[in-house]
Amino acid sequence: MLKRLLGFFAGSGASPKAPVPLPIHPDDRDLVSPADFEWFGRQTVADIQAMSKQDQTFQYATSLKFKDEGLSPEAIAAKCRKYFPYYYYTLEVRQQDRWQAEDALLPFHVKDRVNRAAPGFAKSVVESSSTMNALIRRLIRSGQI
Repeated sequence: MLKRLLGFFAGSGASPKAPVPLPIHPDDRDLVSPADFEWFGRQTVADIQAMSKQDQTFQYATSLKFKDEGLSPEAIAAKCRKYFPYYYYTLEVRQQDRWQAEDALLPFHVKDRVNRAAPGFAKSVVESSSTMNALIRRLIRSGQI
């Protein structure tokens, strides 16, 4: 997914230091605050690449832990979706996401707000949600983050 984003911007002539233009899916517009837009507007392709690599490192390490516990690939994927937020970088990726409605990918714009709030999520609240993305949508829409 990240390679697609970087390839897309490379083909457009965008500099790795240029701001990233990212439209927001109509179903997600209510999730993004003015502060989220401001934060995202300061990010570059290189910034997004670094943040995404960091996320992927944690997700990979966690998936290895689950594999060592004997979980199937399907169970590992489901548990990772429960414990990690997943974001989209293009509308095409969001529309092709097999997860829909509350579980769908989140706009990258909300990443900073999510990262600041996530350490405070109670384990029981996380466990009661279908995915981390569904939990985040619920918390944003209720004004809790």
